[in-house]
Amino acid sequence: MITQDPKKIVITAAVNGPFTMREKRPGIPWEGNPTTPYTPEEIALAQKEAYDQGASIAHTHTRLEDGTNVHEAELFGQSHRLIHAQTNMLCNPTTGGGGMITPEERIGIIPALASMPQGSKPELAELTAGSVNLDFYDQRTKQWTLGNLIFSNSNANFEMFLDTCNQYDVKPVICCFEYGHLYNVLRMVDKGLIRTPVFLDFAFCGGPIVSGVTPTIENLKGFVDRIPDDLDCIWEVLTFGVDEFPIALAATAMGGNVRLGLEDYHYADQGNPTTADLVKRFVPLAAALGRTPASPDETREYLGLG
Repeated sequence: MITQDPKKIVITAAVNGPFTMREKRPGIPWEGNPTTPYTPEEIALAQKEAYDQGASIAHTHTRLEDGTNVHEAELFGQSHRLIHAQTNMLCNPTTGGGGMITPEERIGIIPALASMPQGSKPELAELTAGSVNLDFYDQRTKQWTLGNLIFSNSNANFEMFLDTCNQYDVKPVICCFEYGHLYNVLRMVDKGLIRTPVFLDFAFCGGPIVSGVTPTIENLKGFVDRIPDDLDCIWEVLTFGVDEFPIALAATAMGGNVRLGLEDYHYADQGNPTTADLVKRFVPLAAALGRTPASPDETREYLGLG
């Protein structure tokens, strides 16, 4: 059961992430995009610009000034406070941590943010419902970029993450890279660890990124068909490694929501747009399918956040 107005679409802006840098980095078969934000000030500005174009959710990672990926609560807090000073977006930080730190460090940002000044604690948090091999494959060299990275999300750790979110009244946005992950979500709903309405995030991988399922309409339909009719939920899509628009438009036509941004693809082949540029491009296409952007408050209503 979808809980949102069918004429509205929730747009998440994912302005940065672990892969897209301002310039191409050695060993990663992915171009750079010089508009990628690094600092909290840059992240907040990118989110404000995306908000002005129709985004209601701000998904963020943290970086050092040189672009190095870090997972630091203070940097998340700074970003969130700056975003909230300019918009009423829902903040949604990652709990992935690049997959290379401990689960306790990954979810530890939630209690840390709850202890910081007003505007720091997020309303949402991105979790993943199961483990995947997350890697780049370079077709030219026939080599893996990472080779041994397992994005580990055991059932025990998934429960720990959900317990923490529930303790601090943060709603999880639950990323599913494959159908089995969706079934894990349903088990956690059955255990009472995920409260409805559920926010599902169907993640597809393409191009040089090898993981999960490929972004096809058939695979999207596979996810949607597996949502029980009586599950109170909304869902969105994202695509790592290739242009997000084809699957985003398919999801729009099917009643879903979208995540757009430089976290998921560099768009260097399209003139190095900002995330706000992507949202601006997308909105009239969604309008042609009968859907207009949901405001942050409408998004809160769909998610039962009041």
